[in-house]
Amino acid sequence: MKKTLITGATGGLGNEIVKTLAEEVDQSNLFALVRDVQKAAELKALGINIVEGNYEDANSLEKAFQGIENLFFISASDIPDRTAQHMNVLEAAKRAGVSHIFYTGFAMITNGSQSAIDFIAEAHKQTEAWLKQSGITYTILKNGLYMDMLPMFAGENVVDSGKLFFPAGEGKVSFALKSDLAKASVKILTSEDHENKEYTLTGKAVSWAEIAQQISQASGTEVQYISPSRESYEEVLTEAGVPSEYVQMFSSFAESMKQSELDVSDETLNKLLDHSSVDTNEFIHQAYQR
Repeated sequence: MKKTLITGATGGLGNEIVKTLAEEVDQSNLFALVRDVQKAAELKALGINIVEGNYEDANSLEKAFQGIENLFFISASDIPDRTAQHMNVLEAAKRAGVSHIFYTGFAMITNGSQSAIDFIAEAHKQTEAWLKQSGITYTILKNGLYMDMLPMFAGENVVDSGKLFFPAGEGKVSFALKSDLAKASVKILTSEDHENKEYTLTGKAVSWAEIAQQISQASGTEVQYISPSRESYEEVLTEAGVPSEYVQMFSSFAESMKQSELDVSDETLNKLLDHSSVDTNEFIHQAYQR
């Protein structure tokens, strides 16, 4: 494998990718970008090259990217500053002479009108456009919404209350488990013919009514799906003491799901894995079985 650097290497997806890659490739060519080297002790113990860099510091990125051929660029988690941070990464990569960028985008359908999650999607759209105009070879991985986030949307008291209270209507969402996305990413990084291509990595779409049924079966407790108005949902969360930024994020995602923007089923993930990806039923039975 060419000299490859994974950004966000102590985050959920990045950490999975680095550790999976370390089992398959020559570790002398594997580099992990971290903001705090103290948090990378586990990766360093595996023999992985640790480099320090921050999306907010373009100079630190350019230094970290020196000699790197393949850059696996995991999108920033800082939503308000994400667009500027992404520009720093791309400019630093270009100055450092990176030859191929693999970017983790986001799988959604745009309906022409402004989306409820435009504040999340816009940075992805701009980054992908910049990447295509950069002259650098690219591969864009449009990842489905993390299945790992499902319990957060469902609410921590979903089983005890017997109610899944979420304003997504009858809309469906195509989740994907982080560990499956990591395995698919590694498959792409360690194989050929991915230059200037885009891949949608999602699982089978499922409605929240179906998710409520799956939680019922897993927990042995009847869980009813209730889809309130967005206003009522936000009011309930606010009264429960949920911070306003989370209220906004949860309700915006729910509205996007209601509009079927996250109903993006695709078989590419299964093909890359050579088997079926983990579906919500399997995940829910592991998470909620009592």
